[in-house]
Amino acid sequence: MLILFNYIGADLYLNWEVTSVLKKEAFNYLTFDKGLFNFDISSNAYFINEFFQGSNIEAPIAISWVLNLLIWTFFCGLLAFSTYLKRFGFIVFAVITLLFINYIDLDSIGVFESQLGDKWMTLLWVLICLGPAYYFHAFNPKPSFLKKWLILVLINVSFLAVCANENQKFMEGFIAGSHLGIATLTFLFICFIAEEILFALLYILTQTRGSADNLKHLIIFCILYLGGLGLYWATQAGLLHFNFDIINPLYLLICSAVIGVVTIPYKQIILNKILQREFDITWLFFLLGCIALSYLNLGLTHGNDPTYDGMSYLILYAHIGFGFMFILYLIFNFIDPLVRGMQVYKIVFIDRNFPYISSKLGGLVVVLAFFLIANKGPYQKLVAAEYNYMGNSHQATGNLPLAVAYYKQGNIFAWDNHYSNYRLGKYYAQKNNFEEYVYRFYRATKKNETPFAYINLAQAYSKNNDPVRSLSLLNEGLADFPKSAEIRNNLAIQYFNNGNLKSARKIINKAGTTDKWNQAIEVNKSFMNLYEWDQKTFEAASLPLKINMLGGQLKAGQTFDPKLNPLQFTPVNLHSLSLLINANLMGDHTALHLTSDTLLKTIKSGDWNRAILESQALGLYRTGYINRAFRKLDILLTLSNSLEKGIVLEMMGKMALQNSAPKLAIELFTKSKKYGNLKGDHNLLIAALESQNWSLAKSFLNSLMEKDSAQFSLSELIDPIIKGQNDESVTYFYYRPEEFEWGDVSLLSSFNAHDLQIIWGKYKQQLITIGREEKIKEIYEDFQSLLPDVHKNILKNKTLPHVKELNINENAFDELGIVNRVTDANADLDSTYSLLVEAIEINPYSIPLLKAYCFTSIQMGLSEYADSGYMRLMELLSTQEMNTFAVSYYDAQQLQKSQASVWK
Repeated sequence: MLILFNYIGADLYLNWEVTSVLKKEAFNYLTFDKGLFNFDISSNAYFINEFFQGSNIEAPIAISWVLNLLIWTFFCGLLAFSTYLKRFGFIVFAVITLLFINYIDLDSIGVFESQLGDKWMTLLWVLICLGPAYYFHAFNPKPSFLKKWLILVLINVSFLAVCANENQKFMEGFIAGSHLGIATLTFLFICFIAEEILFALLYILTQTRGSADNLKHLIIFCILYLGGLGLYWATQAGLLHFNFDIINPLYLLICSAVIGVVTIPYKQIILNKILQREFDITWLFFLLGCIALSYLNLGLTHGNDPTYDGMSYLILYAHIGFGFMFILYLIFNFIDPLVRGMQVYKIVFIDRNFPYISSKLGGLVVVLAFFLIANKGPYQKLVAAEYNYMGNSHQATGNLPLAVAYYKQGNIFAWDNHYSNYRLGKYYAQKNNFEEYVYRFYRATKKNETPFAYINLAQAYSKNNDPVRSLSLLNEGLADFPKSAEIRNNLAIQYFNNGNLKSARKIINKAGTTDKWNQAIEVNKSFMNLYEWDQKTFEAASLPLKINMLGGQLKAGQTFDPKLNPLQFTPVNLHSLSLLINANLMGDHTALHLTSDTLLKTIKSGDWNRAILESQALGLYRTGYINRAFRKLDILLTLSNSLEKGIVLEMMGKMALQNSAPKLAIELFTKSKKYGNLKGDHNLLIAALESQNWSLAKSFLNSLMEKDSAQFSLSELIDPIIKGQNDESVTYFYYRPEEFEWGDVSLLSSFNAHDLQIIWGKYKQQLITIGREEKIKEIYEDFQSLLPDVHKNILKNKTLPHVKELNINENAFDELGIVNRVTDANADLDSTYSLLVEAIEINPYSIPLLKAYCFTSIQMGLSEYADSGYMRLMELLSTQEMNTFAVSYYDAQQLQKSQASVWK
């Protein structure tokens, strides 16, 4: 398990969190031409970047509980073992246990309302531990070891279980209090088995009787073994400056423990000296070994690196010290048997002039020497580990200031330890203390570094607008952890956002898989346009991936039916709202618009409300629901500030211009200019040309040239049009289509189909506007025999196959369609009136619609409303045109009055 946990590393106690960052990319949603000019209606496609960052340190609860249960189960085994000791040995063991339990101090943890300073819970536990052990030692030694162990386990574990049930935060405090005591038992185990590798070597060399070179081989192998350990220690101590990290002390301990399974029974003779009854030493080895390994696994599980750092040094010191003294012990006592090839391993632990216990004491002296040379470094690291555990305990109880103080002390005792700095980094990140946040995560990358620390530090610099430092750290992290898909992901996005597309794509394409709960790599690949997908892939994708898929389709100008379920937009968050906006922009999805309307009633964020309304308006407009689109934009105006109102009004003006309503466009562009839109004069020039308001066009052209001398080239193109200088060009006839000689076949034939379509479309709209629909039919009937089929189709103005036929109930700019509906003898008068009211509200400068409104109002007996329309027409029509209309208007009124009198 120790090897497994060491291999898993930080993934045991740290998890990845995915942070979604919204990216808005402007693109041309719709484009169209008006004469000399190209127009675009822009919008924002929403994309999601997903960054990884490290979570808070959280030990897996189940594993932590199991390891603690194992530690105290095997400690109960030691209590059972103590009953086999001689009286003095038992007393020593009892005193040590008493001190250990007192140090844990259950009262300070807060069990059964006990408090710091109370000792009654501690005394109770002492009685529970030592009472049964004393009974078995002094009064009833007959039960077997396993029975004693089982009884002690049931008593102690039951007591601790009751404590844990009474205080939900018991475990954190208990781990902190017991840490140094368990560390002491672990050190005893290390001392117990420190020379087992050398004993195994002795066993192998002397197993065969009569070998003459045993001593020489033993010395050579011991020099190599101890020399390697010494060299590793020298590099770790900074005495030698080169890399010699081929030894892992934890694996060295495991190797000694495995060998000890076979070699430990040879030490039975030594253990018997302190026993009053026979006891198998293998059990003692097993109990101490399980405690030690469980303790180290607990440190790995929590990520408390001072634990295994401190123990790693003690493992190294013990193997060097006890190994060296064991070699001296062999040479002083068994040099002759070794030379003669005797089976020394059988007699190595029998008393000699240089006792084995003396070699053990000598080994402790050597360990102490290393310990003092290191300035008590291992002990300080173990104390730091205890402080880290204490910090966890106080953090669990909500006492953050005290927890932070313990973490800081832990960092002082074990400088640059990952655990303390990572905890502090997360704390200061929550407090938005950038300097401390950066400093702590920077220190966390200096020793026992993890990809989590590198990414958190890089993210800190990125949030502080320092992308260069962030990139440097991610590259450094990638060098240390080349297989980390999370580092590759963040690094690729940083490169991409900085414009280095080649490096970004190269790095992310090499990224492996991440945890199954996220699709961050796929999300960012789709953002970089590196992800191939289809309808089936889309349906199975996560929300962020769907957002990027739709965003890519929008930017590419491609259509796609997302077939989204309204349930996907709950709960309301960054992902669901971004997906809704992109889906709205895709076009006509009634269910989505209903969902949008519902959300608009509940969302309090003005930014999101405006974004949803704009996406609705554009999506509706794109699919022919023009009236609804304008109503959405009207609502959007009420939610916008001055600058935003200018943008919305410009958008509405462009829509009016595309639908051949230049007078409305002039009104909207004028309002947009008042709100600070810098393109106001340019837009107004185009609208003035479209409406044939030559004086207004000249005024805005002059204004543009005053602001930008580069506009003189534009003046050369427009001036002849304004002045009426016919050069028989497409541009001239577009703006003055009434001058085109439709009866001149040679002139018609000189233009291609596309140009004729443009000129005819403009002329047809002009005829509709002035109420000359019969002229359209006249031109077609007079000249259809003279024109090629393609030209006939153009004059008919057939819609192109890729354009959706608009519903006149949703298009106030379809003047001819609405007028035809109104004049239809079978049309319902109320419905046609409602149709006209809505159309005029959206398209108030339409002369045909206003005329139809006047007549319909008269028919319905609404003379006041008819008069309001009449007054509006007086502002739009010339005197001659108004006089002509007035005759029809008064005739209609008289007819209505006569019909009303007849009815009476």
